[in-house]
This record gives sequence, structure tokens and C-alpha cells, in this order.
Amino acid sequence: MLNNKGMVVTVFVLMIFSLQQVNAVYSNDLSYTNLQSTKTNYNKFSGKYLLVDAMATWCGPCQKAMSHLSDVIKYRGSIITLFSLSISPNTDNPKALLDFKKFYNATWEFGIDSGNVFQSAYKISIIPTYVLFDQNGKVLVKFDARDVSQSADYIKYIDKYIPNNQTSNPPTIEIPFYKTPEFFYIFVALTSVILIIFILRLFRN
Repeated sequence: MLNNKGMVVTVFVLMIFSLQQVNAVYSNDLSYTNLQSTKTNYNKFSGKYLLVDAMATWCGPCQKAMSHLSDVIKYRGSIITLFSLSISPNTDNPKALLDFKKFYNATWEFGIDSGNVFQSAYKISIIPTYVLFDQNGKVLVKFDARDVSQSADYIKYIDKYIPNNQTSNPPTIEIPFYKTPEFFYIFVALTSVILIIFILRLFRN
């Protein structure tokens, strides 16, 4: 049996191994299915900054994000590679993705997360989720639909982690407060309080 010191060393080694696996997106162990139904390794992106868009063709927010991702290519396409990856292999096949790509005039590459390997490795729980990798395949940042609402938000994430000399940016749109998530939460909270007070008064009467 392992003593306490041996157990600590073992756990530490396993943690390091786990982190290496998660960060090794460009290793030969991770692959996806391309639109020609061929297994392809992520190491084809090695040496590039890669933004993976974990999505599905049936996902409303994913569809809405297409115009923003087009702006990402327009304004930062010279410094990053964009890759849309369907993590819904049971519903999305190469033809469905190709039709989706054509419909939104997407110029970047698409693929399918066969076996949900990428989803599992990077703990994707909601879509769309975006994972930005550096040139060695290490995760720089992960964000999702709750963090971005316009093209400028995507650019801010990219510029925070990847130095660039570009000054051209998509316009920032001022969102009215009543359309923000904060307003919705406040509205729900106030409505709930008013409803509770109303019910209490009914019981008192």
C-alpha cells in the first residue's frame, strides 16, 4: 500500500497528466469529423491561435451568433483561426453542417465532435461555448453565450489574450437597460415580492 507521501505524489502526477490532456488540443489523441466524413486531428491547427465555437445547427443562440462570428473573421481573421464544432453528433451530420454553413455564408471550417470527445475534455455544458487556444494548444479563455451579446464582445475577449496591431473594430451597440439580463432578474424579483405580499394579504383577510 502507498503511504501518505506516495499518495500525494500519485495524486499530483495524475493532476498534471489531466491538465496536459485537457490542454493538448493539438495532440494526435483528439480528432473530429470533417465535412467530408473524414476523421481529422486537431494538430492541423498547430501553431495557430484557434477559436473553437462549440455549437449545434438546431441551437437558436448558435444561429444568432453566426453574424458575430463573421465579424470576428472580418476584424481578427488575420490573427486567429475560427472553427465551428457541432457537439451534437446524433443530430448533426456533414450534410446538415454544410447546409448550415452555406445558409449563413460562413467562410470558416466546420466539423463534428464525434463521440463528444471535445465536449467532455473541455466540460462544455451550454451552447454556444467558445474556447480560445494559443499556438501550442493551451486554453487561453473559455466563455459562452451569456458573456457576449454583440460582435465587439467577442473581439474584446480575443484582444485581451492575443496581442495585435489592428485598430479596426466592429461598432459597439449600446443596449438599453430594459433589454439586459440584469433588468430581467430585477423584474422577476420585484414581481415575486409583489406576488408574495398579495398572497399574504389574501390569507390575512
